Amino acid sequence: GGALALHGVSFVGCLERGRILACQFHPEISGSWASGIIRRWLTPVVPVRAAPMVKHSGLARRVIACLDCHEGKVVKGTKFQNLRDCGDPAALAKMYEQGGVDELTILDISATHEGRANALETIRAVRAVFSLPITVGGGVRSVADAEALLQAGADKVGVNSAAVKRPELITELAKALGRQCVVLAIDARKAEPGSDVDYDVVVRGGRDKTGKDAA
Repeated sequence: GGALALHGVSFVGCLERGRILACQFHPEISGSWASGIIRRWLTPVVPVRAAPMVKHSGLARRVIACLDCHEGKVVKGTKFQNLRDCGDPAALAKMYEQGGVDELTILDISATHEGRANALETIRAVRAVFSLPITVGGGVRSVADAEALLQAGADKVGVNSAAVKRPELITELAKALGRQCVVLAIDARKAEPGSDVDYDVVVRGGRDKTGKDAA
């Protein structure tokens, strides 16, 4: 398999065959993200004693932390309302990496509602201290919006409201950036009794119902 990258023109960024992965990038440009890759490549694998056999699903466990952000701060609320400040995104991202997460998702929860693009300065600040994969969502309406997030330090972009309104956006992003960079997010809410759907897809930070069934 392989993946395309975009820097002026589209080119092959990496190739994978079996246990071998060849990746092309410039560490002096890619900053902490690249140094993190090099560190993990060069760190020897320490053999560990096999754990007792237990029945499981066969899926590898991945821990993905999610930061809901508003005006440059991590916030917590109920259904995107009554938000309270929970700290600095970069500081929390660094803490999560030290704690052993595998990836990070950053959602600008007010970008779509306010009709603006994602806060790029937040992504740059987090990338400066976080070397693992980052997915960013909020305010992505076009290929240009997604490219700006990738250039700011995101590895993948998440689309939600804009994709519900215009599903062809998903194909446009996949063709321009590679499908490995595109994540579809769905906000759903239990539908009211008598509705034609079980779980109603909602957009604009959960504010608007669409009548579309999440399944």
